[in-house]
Amino acid sequence: MGTYPFLVLWNPAPWVAVFLAGALGGRFRNPGTWPRWALVVGLGVCAAAFGTPLQVLAEHSLTAAMGQRLLTTGVAVPLLVAALSPSFWRGVWQRLGLAGRLLARPLCALLLFNGAYAVTAVPGVWNWLCTHPSAFWAQNLVFFVLALLFWWPVLSPIRETPRLHPLLALLYLFVGGIALTPLFVFWSLLSKTPAYAVDAAGAHLVGLSAMADERLGGLVMKAGALISYGVVFVGIFWRWWEDGLGRGPGGLPGTRTPVDLDAVRRRRAKTQESS
Repeated sequence: MGTYPFLVLWNPAPWVAVFLAGALGGRFRNPGTWPRWALVVGLGVCAAAFGTPLQVLAEHSLTAAMGQRLLTTGVAVPLLVAALSPSFWRGVWQRLGLAGRLLARPLCALLLFNGAYAVTAVPGVWNWLCTHPSAFWAQNLVFFVLALLFWWPVLSPIRETPRLHPLLALLYLFVGGIALTPLFVFWSLLSKTPAYAVDAAGAHLVGLSAMADERLGGLVMKAGALISYGVVFVGIFWRWWEDGLGRGPGGLPGTRTPVDLDAVRRRRAKTQESS
């Protein structure tokens, strides 16, 4: 890493952009301590992903690239959705109009996000992206937007684009995790030779062989997605368990106290007799 200039390794542009976004986003932040920290951490993760040596490593190592993608799409985006106010997001979706609402539909969002993973995994495409820094930056921005579409059906804070029913949201996240399995199997289990020329040339930057880098990259992608989706999965399930379901005897969700029909009939008969 010593061959790279300091301003390449520690690019100030993302830090300036994050600072400006934080100053602007503070005006649209939800009240409370949790949204404030969600905004700070979400923007900080973006700065760490794009304004540190991780950006340079990502252009030469699949492991670093999947780590960077996980930070932005699996950590920063959900935090920013939670931090910013419904009025802010309502304005965003009003400007996007019908196209935005269509793209954020669950099936469409799921296909776009995972389809982008599949397209960029094609060796020719990935090698080209990694050898063209501007294109690599562009694909990071595209994944950021697609991650927003992906998370929207389960995290939407506005009535205009309501969240999925909890059961459907849990199924949605489960399918999202399964959709990445073929890439994980290819990178980490089946591949016997390096698939990408950039890994063969630059994997030593992270202290790994090209083959080990690709296998670890597949593991980072899969394990990171499972953790990210799993946290939201558990949160949705817990809220559904606590708020959406009744609790009956024994603490079992969805159960109700049994009704004694004979007792109801007797009370009605007594009421009629007294009247």
